[in-house]
Amino acid sequence: MQTTATKSADGKSYVLSGQKMWITNGTTDGVSTGDAFLVYARTGPKRGDVSSFLVEKNAPGFTLGQKVADKCGMRASPTAELVFDQVAVDARDALVGEENKAALCMMRNLEVRGGLGGGDTAPWGLLRRDPSLKGERHHPTVLSCHGVVESYCR
Repeated sequence: MQTTATKSADGKSYVLSGQKMWITNGTTDGVSTGDAFLVYARTGPKRGDVSSFLVEKNAPGFTLGQKVADKCGMRASPTAELVFDQVAVDARDALVGEENKAALCMMRNLEVRGGLGGGDTAPWGLLRRDPSLKGERHHPTVLSCHGVVESYCR
């Protein structure tokens, strides 16, 4: 992760710098972005020093980079690059959770959304870990009532 968020001297704001590539739903038309994004950025020197920030589309310095038009795999999901050029955000309003504590949350989001396993394989990895499902058939018609799996099985 190369996007950074540096806390101001007075502690009232952070400045985000860097790019995020392969952002699902980053743009649908290649011109505009969504209204707001949850952005993970490095906030300290340690490997796990990652924080999450809410960045609104009108923030000065926040722009849409390139729309990824020709890609392998999930072509139905619009994908883009987001650029953060000295984007100042309020520490009190934009920081989501605690500083340097978002790495675990980020990994859990990847697991649930399919970023690590890819697409529909993520729920099956979750099922293997869930002891309450032991002995059940691993088939969408049986599992469709189990939490996060429900959205993938219908």
